[in-house]
Amino acid sequence: MPPLQQIKKKPNERRDILRVDRVEEMKTARRKRIYKRIAFSGTLLLILIGLVSAFSKHQKLLINDIVVSGNNIIEKKDIEQIINNSLSGNYVHLFARRDFLIYPKNKIERDLKEEFKRIINLNVSLLNYRTLSVDLTERKGEYLWCGDSFPEVDARSVISICYFSDSNGYIFDKAPYFSGNAYFKFYTGISDPNNPIGASALSTLEFKNILAFKNGLASFGILTDTFLINSDSDYEFLILAQGSINAPRIIFKKDQAYEKLLADLESALSAEPLATDFKAKLSSLEYLDLRYDNKVYYKFNK
Repeated sequence: MPPLQQIKKKPNERRDILRVDRVEEMKTARRKRIYKRIAFSGTLLLILIGLVSAFSKHQKLLINDIVVSGNNIIEKKDIEQIINNSLSGNYVHLFARRDFLIYPKNKIERDLKEEFKRIINLNVSLLNYRTLSVDLTERKGEYLWCGDSFPEVDARSVISICYFSDSNGYIFDKAPYFSGNAYFKFYTGISDPNNPIGASALSTLEFKNILAFKNGLASFGILTDTFLINSDSDYEFLILAQGSINAPRIIFKKDQAYEKLLADLESALSAEPLATDFKAKLSSLEYLDLRYDNKVYYKFNK
């Protein structure tokens, strides 16, 4: 019985071997077809990339002109230099950045705003496929930030390096030297006083409150040209007083309500003897101290 069973298995084993060989041949043929397709597709892709690369570098497709509008202080040539730097070279060594279809608009805007803090609004677009348009709005220099601490001598007699700030206190550009009180000055601490551009003299809300206080003082005849934070962290205004050697000061605290301070000061200036002395001897006034509730302390130099 066992020998007969072995005889019956041999034909089945041969068929199994033939079937396995056939399957292997089919797999091998399938792999070859796949490899050929991959090779063909890869070659076609490389040819296509080469054609697109050559196409993107065609002179008729490259941005060649730059039109700048809205700039008053920033030089056009400086703007063009930043843009040309952003447009130079290729993406992955293949596709020209200057191609009008794929030029790096976001990078240009980012680079310009990073380089020129004076820019407040910016729009980069194409006038046509060879001309780039740059339309910008510049910040206006309305105030000066002149350092993190006030000089020991009156700052009006010191030539110091100052920087422009806008109406929100944002410091954006170095200012030329101005004599006199052409601009209201701020002396406040910032994170990096050696590199103030891009910082703020104060928070926006506090900056606007200080300006509102300044304008309130001016409304009843007290003109100031400087705000500073002194070594005791108290706030001070310097009063414009003709003939004074050291500017008279108005001293107050950060957390005081400025409307209340104005009311207290106006009341004090309407009472004698301060009412007469303030008008007659302003140049010899040393300070008006508003740090104490409902009281105004003052001192005149003899």
